[in-house]
Amino acid sequence: MKKNDKNFEKALIKKLTIICEEFKLTSDGFSWLTHSVNFKDIANSLTIYCIYDTEKQRKQAEINGEQKALTAAITAVINELSVVIKPSRKVVRFDSEQACEISHKGNWQARLQQTFH
Repeated sequence: MKKNDKNFEKALIKKLTIICEEFKLTSDGFSWLTHSVNFKDIANSLTIYCIYDTEKQRKQAEINGEQKALTAAITAVINELSVVIKPSRKVVRFDSEQACEISHKGNWQARLQQTFH
C-alpha cells in the first residue's frame, strides 16, 4: 500500500467513524459500518456497507428515510476526499446481522464477497 493510499484510508476511516457513531445514536438498530476498496481503482471499487441488527430495523430505516440520510452523509465524505463516483454506481449498501447469521452463519467476510460482488 502506497503512502497516499494509507493517508486516504486513514482519512476515510476517521470520517466514517464519526458518521457511524452519530447514526448509532439516531437510527434504531444501526450497528456498524465497514468498507472495501481496491486502491488501484478507488472510484470503481469503494463500497461502504452499513449494518443493522435486524432485517426489520433495516427495512424500517429505508422506509423512514434514515438510509437516505446515511447515504447522503457518506456521499459527502467521499466527495470531501475527492473521489469521483459514477452516478449509476451504488457505493453504499445496507445489510443486517440477522441476514448474515441466517445465510452465512455470521461470517461477514464470506457474505460481503458473495452477496455484493
